[in-house]
This record gives sequence, structure tokens and C-alpha cells, in this order.
Amino acid sequence: MRDAETDTIEYTCEVAEVEGRDILYVCKNGKNFQLDTLYDQDAMMDLWYQSLPDMGYQNKILFCGFGNGMYIRKLLAEVDESVRILVYEPSAIIYEKSMEVYDHSEILQDGRVEIVVEGVSDIAFEDRLYEFLTYHDIKNCIIQAYPNYDRIVSEQVKYFDEQVQLAIMKIRATQNVLARYGMKDAKNSLCNRIPLMRSKSMISLQKELPLDVPAIIISSGPSLNKNIEELKRAKGRAFLVAVDSAVPALMKHDVIPDIIVTVDSNKNTKHIDDPRAVEVAMICCLESQCALVAPQKGAVFFMNDQNPYIAEFNRRNHVFLPNFSTGGSVANSACAVLTAFGFKNIVFVGQDLAYTDNLAYAAGTVGSQRAFRIEDQEEKYVDGYYGGKVRSSSEFILYLDWFVEEIAQHPEISFYNATEGGALIRGAQNISLREVIGQLCLKDFNIDEIVDRTQPLYDDEQKKQLAEYMKQLPERLEKDKQDATRAIRDYEKICQILLQKNSYGQIRKLLDSASVITKRLETAPEMYYVFCYGQQRLQDLSEGLNDQTEDVRKDILNTAQRGKDYLEAIRETVDELADFMKMIAI
Repeated sequence: MRDAETDTIEYTCEVAEVEGRDILYVCKNGKNFQLDTLYDQDAMMDLWYQSLPDMGYQNKILFCGFGNGMYIRKLLAEVDESVRILVYEPSAIIYEKSMEVYDHSEILQDGRVEIVVEGVSDIAFEDRLYEFLTYHDIKNCIIQAYPNYDRIVSEQVKYFDEQVQLAIMKIRATQNVLARYGMKDAKNSLCNRIPLMRSKSMISLQKELPLDVPAIIISSGPSLNKNIEELKRAKGRAFLVAVDSAVPALMKHDVIPDIIVTVDSNKNTKHIDDPRAVEVAMICCLESQCALVAPQKGAVFFMNDQNPYIAEFNRRNHVFLPNFSTGGSVANSACAVLTAFGFKNIVFVGQDLAYTDNLAYAAGTVGSQRAFRIEDQEEKYVDGYYGGKVRSSSEFILYLDWFVEEIAQHPEISFYNATEGGALIRGAQNISLREVIGQLCLKDFNIDEIVDRTQPLYDDEQKKQLAEYMKQLPERLEKDKQDATRAIRDYEKICQILLQKNSYGQIRKLLDSASVITKRLETAPEMYYVFCYGQQRLQDLSEGLNDQTEDVRKDILNTAQRGKDYLEAIRETVDELADFMKMIAI
């Protein structure tokens, strides 16, 4: 939750009576800012509403500022019953005065509107935003702000704008990633149910680790070639965290990491095919490459509770999988874990984020065996570790920016860049790995004893319950498929009615019925697997689902036909997923 009032200049919210009307205004820095008009309010609201884009079925509206409620009241009087409005009120001062002066009972009791008040509501605006918006809503979402709020609480209005744009960007990015890897994510999540049952608790690991020893993140950048042998001196005196792609190089030099981090769903299995690596502890996600996770004999720790079906079981059983932010790379994820754990000193090794010596990977890694020509790469340059500019890429720069931001957010942690090459990571002290070991690796510890002391994620009874819970998945999906069939029939009836030019009242009931079923399917925990598995196909079919034109009949027909196609694809995906679950004995 953010601070309720972040603007430094204090202000008050007052009411003035003008021609028998209560006019809400704010007094700030000797100036008055009206939150109402002194003239014909109805006429002004009519003009404002006419300026908005056409709103159709199930539109979403984001509104910054509640004020005296006149804008929200106008929207509720005009929009369809299916429209939903999320109001972010950045000022508790204005909101409380408005509630004191005006009767807003009709607004507060209307199920179409929800108000999040900064510093008052139990949920932060950014958190509610991700629940409120879906990928289908983005195209037709209407974003508005109450006049004068940008002059009263400018920082909070800026925050609203940034959070909305960030949410839209992340929702689109997530959709694109799912379109590329969704099927693999679904298969991994199902196959990793067995390693999950025998996994150990990340929270328990955090409690057992000595947080005063340095944590060294070992990546597979080309500069790892320079100091990989030095890592042997850090073994047992630093927490050695290897990203999966660095493991082959480490094994080649007989450097055994304390833990391996793997995140990607499509990671090459050759990264961890050394028998010694299989014995090492691992941090992973449910979506991580199952062919890497399943063979692991060492302790496995799962993170990121992003699978709604498993999350539902965990909530019932008071089991917690911690979520960590990430900038997209495995090293970013490793860093997020270590900062959350509370390590006092975090060290980067092999974190070039650049084409050092015109190479992409360290010798001995899987990546180093692939054909690579620097001439074929894009020309992007960043500040170098040793000064000047070094050649990088858009992808590397994305990861680099995340590190810089993460470092800035943790002034209590000392970050060291012991890569000895590549890009400059601002906020991290440049230092050789030899110096890091000499200055920081001063305490001995035994990682095997620590991992042995960690607690299982589930007790024996919970393991049995989870196994039974997973066996219920095919049955739940079959019921969802039957619901989809009912919604398809509703859409087919709509098309028939439109051809006969019959009552729009009947059409509205059918649209509402089909919409309720579709929304339930899109939010049902078990349907996560379906939407991952068939993501590319379902995403293509959902495009333009709620598009509007000036022809109402055409819009309804489009919604019905696209909705029918979308639900038929869901049914087909359920069948395909059922075949896969039979193959892996669910």
C-alpha cells in the first residue's frame, strides 16, 4: 500500500454554497480548485459523455478521481448493465469530504462500480487493476481522469497513469509469452506435480541459510572463462547459485554449485546432464522444463505461486510458495530470490550482458556450441565494465535495466560485480572475484547440512490430498466443457433470433448467460491448463471479441459468432489436454 498523500504541499477540501448548490473545491497553496461546475452541471455532463468513445457490451472503464461523484453518476446512468467501472481515488481527504457532503448511496450500491481509495482501501490500486483487466478488455478500455486532480495530487495521478500503462504492457507481454510457450508451460506444470509433492520449503531454506556469507550468482557470460577456477576457493564460504546455463562450464572445471536455478519452460536438457549436477539442490517453478526438474535427486524448491489450480490447493492447506519479481532472465530470478532472502552481500559472476570478445557464452556451455557470428547481431551499445562502450542486445539491456532497478531498491544490500568484463551494472561495485573471496568469504558453512535441515513443503497427509486433488482435474475440466457447450447453444440461439429480427430483450438474456459462463471459464482455476495449452489458438479467436461499430445488430452477431468459435476451441483444447493427462497417468 502506498502512502495516502505523497504530494508535499498540504491542502484542504471545502464546500461552498453557490445558488443553493454545494460546490466541492480544494484549497492548496493559496489557490482554489473546483471539483464541480458553477453552471449547468447536467449540460456539462452531457457534453463530456458525448465526447467518449462508443461503449458496448462489457466495456471496462478506469477512472482517476471520484470528486463529487458526478462523472461516475453520469456513467452509471448511461452505460450498459454489463459495463464495469474501477475508480481510483488518490485523495482520502477529498473522498471523505465528498462522502460527508453528498449522498452517494446509489453509486456505492451499484455493482458496476468499485472504488479504491488510496491509504484507505484494503487492496492497492495496482493489485486490483490486474484482477480487473484482462487481455480482452484492453482494446476497448476507456481511461479518464477527474479535472483538476492533476493539479491537486499530481504524483498520485502520475502513479495512476503509470500503473495503467504498466498493467496493459504486462498483460500483453504475458499473452505473447503464453502464445509462444503456453503449451509447454501446461505440460510442465502437469508433469512437475510429482517433484512438487516431494519438494522442500523455500521459506525453510531462507531460515536455514547463513545470510551473512556472500551469495554469488554464477551466469554463463563469456567472462566466466576468466575467473571460473577462482570459484573453487569460494566453495563452503559463499552461497554459490548457478543459473542452469552455467552448469556445464562449472562441471567441466569441477566447481559444484550449492544450488541451481532453472525457470524457462523450454530450456535445453543438456544444461544439467552431468551426474554430479543431478545431486545438487534446485530452485524452479511449476512451469520449468520438467525434463530438468524430474530427474533431480537433490532437494527441489519451488517458487512463484502462479498456477491457480495449485494455488487453490495451497490456500486450503495453508501452504505458501513465495513469488519473486523477475526481469526475464534466470539470473534476474536468482537475484530476486537472494534479495528477498535478505543476503547482505550479492556478487555477480559471468554476468556480461554483452558480447565480450565477440562471444555470447562462456566456453563449455551449451550456448558456446551453437554457431555464433557477431556480424549477425543487432548493434546496441552500453557502458562497459572497464569504461567505454561494449556491444550488447535489446534482450541483454532489458535484463541489465532490471538489475539496476533492483539494486536501487535495496540500499541495505551491497552488490558486487565480479564479472571482470561485459556491461557496467550501475549500483554494483566493480571488483575482482579474487578480491571478493579475500574480503567477504570469511565464514565456513556446510550446504548439505543446511539443505538436510529444511522442511518438506507438504506433510504426508497433504501429499496424499494433493495426489487426489490432481486426479480430480480431468473431471473438473469435463464439467467446464459441458458449460462451454451450454454457452455455445446460447450463441447459436442469438444468431437465429437475429436472422428472424426478433426481440432484443431475449438476445440480452442469452448474451448475459453466455457471458457469465465464459467469464467463469476464464477464471476457473483448473482452466489455467486449458488456456496455457491452447493459448495461441484461443488468443487468435479472442481478438476482436468485443469490437464495436455503429451497427448494433452487426456487433451482436460478431460477438455471438466469435464467442461460439472461441468456446468450441476451448472444448477441443479440453479434449487434447485430456489425452495428454491420460498419457502421464492423471
